[in-house]
Amino acid sequence: MSPELELEWARLKARFREREEHAERLATAGKPVRMSHPRYPHLRQLVSIDVAEPGKWRMTTFSNGEPLGHITLNTALEAFKLALHEGNLPD
Repeated sequence: MSPELELEWARLKARFREREEHAERLATAGKPVRMSHPRYPHLRQLVSIDVAEPGKWRMTTFSNGEPLGHITLNTALEAFKLALHEGNLPD
């Protein structure tokens, strides 16, 4: 692999590691978090405990304040990993 590709690969791995660590910190706190995506200002996400399915978490998407739908996940860590992977950032 060329030095340029090795450097880029190292950068990508570091970004992935940072995102994973961020998800772990958010999940460990165990609190709901409002999130948004920098490219889509009309969309917001709320990562929270799923009251319909005890023990699970959900990521609910809102457009201009109106709910569009949600995804149910088994753990807080899974929910925060998904939200961050999709490019969302805590508000």
